[in-house]
Amino acid sequence: MIGGQTVSGFIAQVVILGQPLLWMSIYDSDFKIPSVTRFVFYFTGFAFLYWIFVTQFSIGFYTSNLFIQYALMTMASTAVFNKKYYFKEAVSLAFLVTFLNSFYWELPLHLAELLSGPPHVGMLVQACRLIPLPWLLNHYEFDKKRSKKLIAVGLFISYLLHIISYMNLFTLRISIHVLNRVFSLGFLVATVYLAKPKKYMSVKEGRLNGKIQG
Repeated sequence: MIGGQTVSGFIAQVVILGQPLLWMSIYDSDFKIPSVTRFVFYFTGFAFLYWIFVTQFSIGFYTSNLFIQYALMTMASTAVFNKKYYFKEAVSLAFLVTFLNSFYWELPLHLAELLSGPPHVGMLVQACRLIPLPWLLNHYEFDKKRSKKLIAVGLFISYLLHIISYMNLFTLRISIHVLNRVFSLGFLVATVYLAKPKKYMSVKEGRLNGKIQG
């Protein structure tokens, strides 16, 4: 056991917490992605969902329910970003924003935990989910007024849903958490989608060369 979980669970935790580094590298790389990659991505995604649903696979803290939620959210985010960017950038942003959302939607809980007792190692692990934030701030120019409004509204909704969940006003707490993740992700995706890349990226060129770029 490592940190209250099995060795396999610990390895899965390390891999998942470290995967933003991969997507940041892919986004910044110069290699081209063929158009068939988009089909392979979604086909693999739905195949993964089917496999998780049938086997109910889980490892460490990651249940089959969580795998299904995050796979669907990542594919949906990719589809949204792909309306504006090349597929390579779209899928990279989708993974990074969905990863960041795992901290964002729980921010009210993290603040409550910080104010209720001394810091502990678990807080550092949770803070690792902020890894994409400095990268996003370095790569995109955000409209301060609009971005602050979107983030604030998302946090307010998250706060209300947490209250509803933990006051047991509804018995389906898991369903409320799912809604919270989805709503929070929507606000994050909108914030990044509306931001302007600091490095020139020709969306029009990407669409004209769709057969090469995806």
